[in-house]
Amino acid sequence: MWDQLEALGKKLGLCGGGEGEPGTGRPMERVMFMAFLVILCLALFSAVIFRLGSMEDRINAALDGNAAQVEELAGGLERLEAALIANQEALQAMAAHVEAQRQVAGRDAAADESIRHLSGVLDKELQRNAELLKSLMAPKAEPAPAPTN
Repeated sequence: MWDQLEALGKKLGLCGGGEGEPGTGRPMERVMFMAFLVILCLALFSAVIFRLGSMEDRINAALDGNAAQVEELAGGLERLEAALIANQEALQAMAAHVEAQRQVAGRDAAADESIRHLSGVLDKELQRNAELLKSLMAPKAEPAPAPTN
C-alpha cells in the first residue's frame, strides 16, 4: 500500500525520484506527502461529520413537526369524544321524552306507530353512538409488522 501511495506521490510530483527504486524519494518530500494525505483525510472526515450534523438537524425538525401533528390530532380526538358524549346525552334525553310522550299519548294507533318509529330511530342512534364512543375510547392495537421473505 505504501508503494502505491508513493507511486501516486511521484506521479503528482510530491515525492522525488521519478524513476528508480521505490523509496528513493528525499525524506522531506515524503514527510510533505504524508502531511498532505493526513490533511486530505481530515478534510474528508470533517465533511462527513458536517453532513451527518445537517442530516440530524433535518431529522429533528421533521420529528418536531410530527409531534405537533400528533398533539393536534389528539386534541381533535378529545373534542370528538366530548361531542359524542354530548350527543349521547342528548339522544338519551330525547328517548326519555319519547317515552314520556308515549305514556301521555294513550293508545291512539297513529300516534303510537309514530312514537314507535321515533323510538326505533333513537335506539339505533343511541347504539351507533355507543359503538362509536366505545371504539374511540378503546386502545388502538399497533399493526403487526409485515412478514419479510
